[in-house]
Amino acid sequence: MRHPIDRRRFLIDAGATAVAAGLVSPAMLRPAIARAAGAEIPVGVMVPLTGGGSPYGPNMLKAVQLTADAINRAGGPLGRKIALYTGDTQTKPDAAVTLAQKLISLNHVIAIMGTWSSAVTLAVLPVTTQAGILELNTSGAPDITAPKYRKLVFRTQPTDEPYGVVMARFAKQKDYRKVAIMALNNPYALALRDAFEREWKRLGMPAPTAAVVYNPSQSSYAGELQKALEQKPDLLIIAGYTPDATIISKEWYAADVKTHVMGPGFAFNSSFVKAVGENVTNGFYAVDGVPPVDQPGYKAFADEFKAATGASLAESFWAAQAHDQINLLALAVEAAKSDSPAAIAAKMRDVANPPGTPVYDFASGAKLLRAGKKVNYQGASGPCDFDESHNIVSNFAVWTLEGMGLKQVALFTAKELGTSAS
Repeated sequence: MRHPIDRRRFLIDAGATAVAAGLVSPAMLRPAIARAAGAEIPVGVMVPLTGGGSPYGPNMLKAVQLTADAINRAGGPLGRKIALYTGDTQTKPDAAVTLAQKLISLNHVIAIMGTWSSAVTLAVLPVTTQAGILELNTSGAPDITAPKYRKLVFRTQPTDEPYGVVMARFAKQKDYRKVAIMALNNPYALALRDAFEREWKRLGMPAPTAAVVYNPSQSSYAGELQKALEQKPDLLIIAGYTPDATIISKEWYAADVKTHVMGPGFAFNSSFVKAVGENVTNGFYAVDGVPPVDQPGYKAFADEFKAATGASLAESFWAAQAHDQINLLALAVEAAKSDSPAAIAAKMRDVANPPGTPVYDFASGAKLLRAGKKVNYQGASGPCDFDESHNIVSNFAVWTLEGMGLKQVALFTAKELGTSAS
């Protein structure tokens, strides 16, 4: 008795035989299998639901899900639905690598997006690069867009350099002269430290009184803190994540020193304030990229995000980036008329950068693309204009922590920062 042949099943079985024989790699089979399926476009979403990035991962995931739903309601790129395959990186490189391998081998994703933390992204990049799929991230270390990865990698997060530059310029504005730095021993924090030192020197300021590197996951940083405070600095910069910044700040308070304290906003967040205590953190400075709250791209998503999460998009920079990443990916698929990662990557700058008609969502952008028009996506996190290294620039702000809230005290525009540090 002759049975009808399932074309998709045939491709999968034949592919498995070819892989077992060493004739092809799993990555080589993915496009053929996806096209045979003729429907969903598989996309991997890897965010930190636990670990140091856990204050941000849940809202990043919700932003992607909301945006993917909107894309699918509009018919999806090439008339196909986007299927999300999600997982927790745990803010740990080894866990992220295992997750990436699973998404590639089992779910055949054409892209992995959302990775947070430079250490996580740098661990995942060799996996995605070998598999030949796109990687979109919210990480700032310079090596992420190094030439060996660049063709398939795009970051919606500014590099770590502007963090250091803004800290140096603001510290000079406040007339701090004696500055000490405590930097976590990972790619992001060391890059921030180096950028601060370069800008501080360029501004004609004296060398930092101390630049102490500390390791993660310690129960105490009292020894490192003592070295940082030895010369009685005016300002202490803590370049780390919330868990280590919490311990350091408690020990700083116990030491009863008279310094101001500054750190990145993703470390000095509401979880940090709750853990350390408002009486300790009041007056701390937080530095971070800031969404363009007065622009249409931000306004197009802010209300929906607020209704779904109860959180303000203005205080969820990475959620705004996650929203932009899935929109950009879908528009690039539409522009490429293909689900091939290489073809999609070749269209990312085309849909993101000027010239073109400004668009703020997939639906309006896809309509123009299908009419043969050029589009310029304007995102919730900013313009999303990628340079030749696939980096972006962003506005940055400085806030003071006041109770459980923030008060903005300075703004540094992308134009005046004038760099995307590659």
